[in-house]
This record gives sequence, structure tokens and C-alpha cells, in this order.
Amino acid sequence: MPFRFNDNSCRIGIEENVFYVTVNKGLSERLRRSGQLFSELGRNSETMNEEDICSALDAQFDAILGNGAAEKIFDGREASALERIAVFKYICDEVNAYQMKLRNSFTGGGRYAVHAKDKGNRSRRH
Repeated sequence: MPFRFNDNSCRIGIEENVFYVTVNKGLSERLRRSGQLFSELGRNSETMNEEDICSALDAQFDAILGNGAAEKIFDGREASALERIAVFKYICDEVNAYQMKLRNSFTGGGRYAVHAKDKGNRSRRH
């Protein structure tokens, strides 16, 4: 059987929209930076209005999911920072679940799982 690369695209469905993001270090960094911005905006929320907060958060959705993603997700909805935080948490949960699935394919019984008892035979087939 030939070697096949994993598909590193995580499918993220939000309402009727579907986005595919490549799970890699770049995505992890964008999620980390977005999380920091979300925290910073939360600390400054009393000095900013809801629409300014939402606008800043929307830029993060575009950075993570692709240009125009925030408009597709929130078009026609009232500006709500809480909604955006819930969507951001959902995205993080989906990416984390996908990463866990990939990790398990190598360590938890996947076809080419690596086990400590293999002692050097790191590609033992099960």
C-alpha cells in the first residue's frame, strides 16, 4: 500500500457557511494572536463601543477563515461581541479536535502508530 499524506484541512461549519482551514503552525499562531486580542478587547470593553469591538474581532475571523468570512457569518445580524466570542471558541474547539484526531492517528492506534515498546522500529505496521 503506498504512503498517503494526511489532508490537513479542518472543516469548520458556521450556520450555512463552510470554511476549510489548513492546520499548521501558521494557523496556531493566528489563533493565539486572536485569543490575545479577544482578551485585550475584553479588558477594554468599557471604553469601546460594541461595533468597534465587533469590527476588530471580524478582522480576526477573516485572518483565520479567509477574507470575507466575517461578513458571511455575521451579515444581517446585530453587532454582538458575545456572539463573536462564542464563534471563536467554536473554531478553537474544532481545530483542537482535528489536531487531536491527527495526533491519535500516529499515537493512538492509527495504522502506523508509534509505541514506546517498538524500540527503534518506529514505523511498525499494525
